[in-house]
Amino acid sequence: MPKTSLQKSHSKWSNFKLTSLSVLASFFSCAIWIVLIFKENIKNEYLFYIPLILCVVLLILTMTMFSKFKR
Repeated sequence: MPKTSLQKSHSKWSNFKLTSLSVLASFFSCAIWIVLIFKENIKNEYLFYIPLILCVVLLILTMTMFSKFKR
């Protein structure tokens, strides 16, 4: 059976990387919402901003890697 254009342009490893990065991006965007939801339960202000900043940085890195591997 001849290969489709998707099979020609992407290997299984490349598809796995793209899928993994998409899952990570979804996870980190959900983590940001969880941190925002529990903002009232966090007593110290810096304990709120540290996870929020980490989630945003990880989300940006994930999306950067996603665009890098995306062709």
